[in-house]
Amino acid sequence: MSSNLTKAKQYCCNYWSGNCTGAMMKRENGRLYMWIDTDLEGKPCIADKGCDYFNNIVVKSIPDEKPKRRKRI
Repeated sequence: MSSNLTKAKQYCCNYWSGNCTGAMMKRENGRLYMWIDTDLEGKPCIADKGCDYFNNIVVKSIPDEKPKRRKRI
């Protein structure tokens, strides 16, 4: 099984060259809230240490099967 850091690299939109872009979101009372978490922005990815965005958003969207490589045209 892959580590969370490997999964973040493959699936997390916040993962950029090993760092986090810090974009966060949550749904509350039927509304979607988005913001930049300046504590995470530009810092190394913490998916292996416990990231709320990764655990609550990304993990739920990871397919059960292994991702297929795209063909280059």
